Amino acid sequence: MNDTTLKPYFEKYIQGINTGLINIKNNTSERTKLEELKQEIVSTVQSEGKIIFTGIGKNVFACQKLAASYSSIGIPSYFVDAVHAVHGDLGTIGENDLIIALSKSGNTSELINMLNHLTNNKDRFPNKIIGIDCHNSVVTENGFEIHCDKVIHLWCVEEIDEMDLVPTVSAVLLQIIGDIVGVGAAEILGLNKKIFRLNHPGGTIGETLKK
Repeated sequence: MNDTTLKPYFEKYIQGINTGLINIKNNTSERTKLEELKQEIVSTVQSEGKIIFTGIGKNVFACQKLAASYSSIGIPSYFVDAVHAVHGDLGTIGENDLIIALSKSGNTSELINMLNHLTNNKDRFPNKIIGIDCHNSVVTENGFEIHCDKVIHLWCVEEIDEMDLVPTVSAVLLQIIGDIVGVGAAEILGLNKKIFRLNHPGGTIGETLKK
């Protein structure tokens, strides 16, 4: 970038997010998988299961945000760190839970190690695993394709840095899609102001809901 101001980064961010969202909206195959994921979340909650988000690196923060948001709108959710998982945190997972794994590449070794353990121990972990990745490569076979029951591919043209390596556009797209699916599922489950108020009594939102 010859322009040393922040303007080019704003432009790349806006273009990257818009392109990614338009791509998934117009991609019938991937959008259908998102609709199926929405229904799977609804069925999981109705079966008294939880949503388990897992990831590694910068996607940890997307997972944590999504788990917190889902729980606030009536979808019991937790975050399980892929590294800590294989050191005992797998005990958090119940047999009725739905696992959603987030990864830019769909091939991060620590995350694949966890998924490999789950798929090799189906008697203890019969859970359905959904992988969501976000990159600009044609997927042939990665860890998600091997270990997940379903893989949803989001399109990230490029990150905003010159190296095209810093998780920026990809991380935000993963979070946005998670939000869209979660709110869609919550509304099917009957999300209303009463439920939201009971789960979220604090802050400005809580004050607004009391009115």
